Amino acid sequence: MLNKGITTLILAVIYLANVNCDLPIHVTTSDIVGKWRFDYTSPLDYWIDGCGSGIPNKNTQNLQPSLSDYNKWLRERNDGELNSKTLILTDLLLSSSEITNKNLIFPGRDDWTYLVVKDANTGEVVGRWTMVYDEGFEVTTNDMVIFGFMKYNLLRNEDCNAHDGDNENSSGETLCYETDPTTFQIGWYYMGSSNKKGCINGIKEESLYGNNIIDFVRNRVEIPIRRAVENSIKNLSNSLHDFANKHNSNNLKNWRARSNFSVTDIAFSHHPFYMNYVDSRKIHFTRMVATDRSTFIEVASNSYRENGSYSFSMSDSIFACNINRIGSNDDLPKSFSVGDPFTSEDFNEYPYNQGNCGSCYAVSSVYILAKRTEIMLNKLTNGKSKFEQVNLSSQSVLSCSPFNQGCEGGYPFLVGKQAEEVGIPIDSCMTYYADSNQECNFNPFISPNTNDRLYCGKDERMYAENYGYVGGCYECSDEKKMMREIYNYGPIAVALHIGTSLLVYENGIYDSVPEDHKKYCDIPNKQLNGWEYTNHAITIVGWGEENGIPYWIIRNSWGSNWGNKGYAKIRRGKNIGGIENQAVFIDPSFSKGLGLTLLSKYVNNESSETNVETEEIQLSEQGSQKANYTIGNDI
Repeated sequence: MLNKGITTLILAVIYLANVNCDLPIHVTTSDIVGKWRFDYTSPLDYWIDGCGSGIPNKNTQNLQPSLSDYNKWLRERNDGELNSKTLILTDLLLSSSEITNKNLIFPGRDDWTYLVVKDANTGEVVGRWTMVYDEGFEVTTNDMVIFGFMKYNLLRNEDCNAHDGDNENSSGETLCYETDPTTFQIGWYYMGSSNKKGCINGIKEESLYGNNIIDFVRNRVEIPIRRAVENSIKNLSNSLHDFANKHNSNNLKNWRARSNFSVTDIAFSHHPFYMNYVDSRKIHFTRMVATDRSTFIEVASNSYRENGSYSFSMSDSIFACNINRIGSNDDLPKSFSVGDPFTSEDFNEYPYNQGNCGSCYAVSSVYILAKRTEIMLNKLTNGKSKFEQVNLSSQSVLSCSPFNQGCEGGYPFLVGKQAEEVGIPIDSCMTYYADSNQECNFNPFISPNTNDRLYCGKDERMYAENYGYVGGCYECSDEKKMMREIYNYGPIAVALHIGTSLLVYENGIYDSVPEDHKKYCDIPNKQLNGWEYTNHAITIVGWGEENGIPYWIIRNSWGSNWGNKGYAKIRRGKNIGGIENQAVFIDPSFSKGLGLTLLSKYVNNESSETNVETEEIQLSEQGSQKANYTIGNDI
């Protein structure tokens, strides 16, 4: 057992990791299911910061008093009139084959299921929806994509002050905030067919669970007061050395910890949160939830706690909810990868070092879009683009996204949203500075617009054709669907709950889970996995098996000195830290922007006898047969 001082220090560091990501909002699927009215503006010419969010989105700006009545704020900017539509967001999961409108499903994913949206008047299925972790939700219908952050407020308490970077703890408890799950804080809509965009508010009119009026979610919280501690890095380094030595002395472990790192490695290479410490004191509130339909589960089964003890969960399921999904991956190989140093000693594709910035979500998501672009381009050109390398800008996500919080964190799902609606520019447009205060310097974010090539026009931005959660919705993912997605289309971005132990990983199959890892089943018996706390995003590039133990091959964002050239193996099939609960895909588009430019370059280099016109190689807005190639055997 670690001594008290080391344990305290490690837990403090874990807590710090939890602070710097996303917003202090916490809602679950059961809070959202019900009848919703959506009030929206006419399309806007300049919608990026026209809906109340800055770029990047910031907690303190979201809480500006003018946004407290969002409908009033929207009416004042839309000549007093708002359009309206009413939809029912259900907890009904339908398979791809059960949804007759094929525009509502992701092409090539026949075994996925979707939470369906119904017309409030006719009961007809008119769309799909998903939670975006626990921050908000997205609705997709034939004519509109709706996304909004749930409304939240700072509690009126002398100890509570709003800061950018305020977040929830591992139990989903927010710090000094309350969440109102019946309306939006800020919302956007997007009409893909016409590329029109505007602002939208969601207002819940009826609830499926409990009373129609839902109580605010208030929490028992710890209020953080940050302070610099001059010797903290040195003390942390010493403690991690001790932790690594103790871990490696246990021969039963499946992985080894690195013990020869330096203070500089830890402070500036692996993790962005070591420059701060947290001093805290407690203030108590009551969390109002329906306990008869929810339960907390501590850790996944068959995993090791970070203090070295073996643990068993309260449930046989690796997820918070007991699920029973039918499926087989017998046709997939036992090992597969799109490229990593474990399968090739000559591999030299080193990952970014995210530095002192909570940008893991941006780095992992932008990488999967770039890699999938290379993979699909190679397929579409019959191998002619084999050596084409696509490098996209993670910095553009940090500086230019109204949906994510820059270096304070964000979500791969919302990077996909940015990729579809705005595009991700090439890396040379905005190189990585690990600082979300860098000016966003490309169209359409600058005003007035300019045709200057320095601002990376449309042909230098990679767009997404589709994006979403593997499986069809948040809480719909599992090991089998993730493997098939990687094999057919390329790497995926996943979220998991990490603790200090991952920082010192050197080799082997990592299988540790933080002691305070939480899962939450809010809607049992619906084949949804349930909510699960996560605080770090990585990329899964493949899988394998070693001595009978299956594993994922992951690409991190802590530089090439971590793990094996920046890569690691994590136990597969046990949902370690929630790794199999929240997987995201982003499909590249070859119908516009950089994708079309690249595809045209290789097609135009073919013999003129082929006479292939640009229009013939464009993919439709809903995907095409070309987009459904299996890439596994050709990488």
